[in-house]
Amino acid sequence: MTGRVWWQAVSAVLVGVLLALVARYVFVHSLAILVLFALGWLVAWVMDPLLDAMQRRGMKRMAAVWVVTAGFVVVLAVGGVLIVPRLVAQVQDAASHWQDYSATAQTTYEYWHQRLTEYVNAQYPGVEIMPFLDDKVAEASAWLARNIPTFLQWLSQQLIASVGLVGMGFLLLVISFHFMNLIDPLRESIRKMLPASADGEVDRLGTQINAMLGQYLRGIVLVSILTGITVTLVLSTVSIFFGTKYALILGLVSGITYMIPYVGPTVSCVSAGFFGYVTAAQSPWWACGVSIAGMLAINQVFDTFVTPRIVGQRVGLHPLVMLFSVFIGVALLGIPGMIIATPVAASMKIVLARWLPIKQVNFTAPCGKRRLDIDVAASLNLLAMNVARIRRDVETVLRHEAHESPGGAHKPPAEPPDEGEV
Repeated sequence: MTGRVWWQAVSAVLVGVLLALVARYVFVHSLAILVLFALGWLVAWVMDPLLDAMQRRGMKRMAAVWVVTAGFVVVLAVGGVLIVPRLVAQVQDAASHWQDYSATAQTTYEYWHQRLTEYVNAQYPGVEIMPFLDDKVAEASAWLARNIPTFLQWLSQQLIASVGLVGMGFLLLVISFHFMNLIDPLRESIRKMLPASADGEVDRLGTQINAMLGQYLRGIVLVSILTGITVTLVLSTVSIFFGTKYALILGLVSGITYMIPYVGPTVSCVSAGFFGYVTAAQSPWWACGVSIAGMLAINQVFDTFVTPRIVGQRVGLHPLVMLFSVFIGVALLGIPGMIIATPVAASMKIVLARWLPIKQVNFTAPCGKRRLDIDVAASLNLLAMNVARIRRDVETVLRHEAHESPGGAHKPPAEPPDEGEV
């Protein structure tokens, strides 16, 4: 290698490293801005079907965008004036009385612990199962005592600080406003950048992802909001009869955790039962039972009737797949992983459906009854055919190499003698 080439290689490496450092510096120091613009694009993407529907009814795009933006302003204003102050008050009250609630729960636990110990000793003499239970309850109590007050104080501070983020919220609305106007031209520009041969495939894939994953994300957000509102109303009604508290907090928790399959409803029911018991002014056990029954009824109604109609069943994830994805999400990213596990699994299924056989989709059916189901039997048959084809190709190559090798030169077969030869 000549000196000039060596210096060119070293210069290229140095320039690459310098550019990487500059890119990292810019990314780290502009992460908040990037997140803000990403949220603006997400809002525009979620609202795009509504804007398209308004356009089909004869409204111009700009007018539709203005109507949607005005709706966002009204919702934020009402939430900031009516909901946030009450939520802050409830969170602060829960944080200040948490020690009393813990003492009440501890007293109840000790009472039932004594009765259970007597029963176990009478039925199974010599069997010691209570020390194990005591250790686990003590660990859980210590963890709750350390983390729940801290979390409630942090949540209260964030809610109070959110009042000062009104300007950031309006800035997000401005960014979303422009993205809602530009989303269709941006799609057309991206299509023009693609080769003509790939335009049709990309268009079909984009349509499928938007129809399935987009429908899921929009639907699950709407269902979560409806769940939070319903839980708040039901628990507020329970508070009229039993004097319970924190219906707004439990509604917020239920709405957020509803996105997490199986785990979310369990957390909501346990939280409602706990606060129903420790905050009830009268008949705490009835308050606990009614709160849990109300949460179970809400979850069943939403899972059976509301969610299939709004979210739809087009992705069609099996419950085992959902549980597996949730566990993987927890192992990798914790609580955020639990929330995004199902959408990621749905995205992977959509991508796999481009290469694996799928069952016939009835696109004339209502959106809530359409499904995207991978044909497992056909996929296994296709895998077996590909494995057999690869095996035949390998065997053919090996035979060809054996014939062409020096030790086994291939000799053509002898020609049959002519008919005239003796």
